[in-house]
Amino acid sequence: MRLSARLEGGRTGLKSFDLKSGEGLPTAAPRSGEAVDPELREAILAGREGSWVLTLVFVPWSPGKGSLPPLNLPGLRVPALDYETASVLAPGDRELEGPRPQRDPPGTILYIYGLLALLALLALAAAALVFWLIPGARALLAGWREKEAWKTLSATLDWLDDNAGGAEAAPFFALLAAAERRYLARRLVAEAEALTPAELRALPLERFPDADSREELAALLAEADRVRFGGERPGPGPRLAASGRLRALGALAEEHLDARA
Repeated sequence: MRLSARLEGGRTGLKSFDLKSGEGLPTAAPRSGEAVDPELREAILAGREGSWVLTLVFVPWSPGKGSLPPLNLPGLRVPALDYETASVLAPGDRELEGPRPQRDPPGTILYIYGLLALLALLALAAAALVFWLIPGARALLAGWREKEAWKTLSATLDWLDDNAGGAEAAPFFALLAAAERRYLARRLVAEAEALTPAELRALPLERFPDADSREELAALLAEADRVRFGGERPGPGPRLAASGRLRALGALAEEHLDARA
């Protein structure tokens, strides 16, 4: 709303000004959380045809009677000014709607559904990894270790057979006992590498192919201990016999394990 008035009488000492809200225009400070009504937005003083014209631009937010408060402008004091306004809406007109929410960018729903589908696929992939791939990989690794245990034992026994005549008895039987314990730990008895012959002989029978094999495996370890720590010095013949017994026991264990599988 714009209100203009011509100042009567001679006015000296006045200067033109154009004051805007927030830029030098004095306004009444509203209470906390309350809007200024009316809201004064601009005050203009301009010389026209030998006189001064004061123009006030304000917004009356409420229809009906109102009043502009007194103003102290540069070189000029403006008294309170009464006004009356009416709503531009007729009695039966619809009230103005409030601000509508911001519209989503085009394709937002498609992007959301695509993201949800991607998350679902990732969840399925994670479930497959946990319930299928990892157990399958563990089973393959376990099978590979089982096959490698027999291959390693056979390769060690082949080397011992080739060197039975030249090697000393103690190192020969030390390697033989180590190969036996390593094979048993991977295939029959997980704790075999830490057991004495007597402790191995006391294990439950169901962990071995039969009672004879349990006894023979313990007897081989005991024989190796006598050679290593008891001073026995068997020649190439007994050495080859011990290697052959362990090879036969290993083959028997593999047959037993394959039959159980």
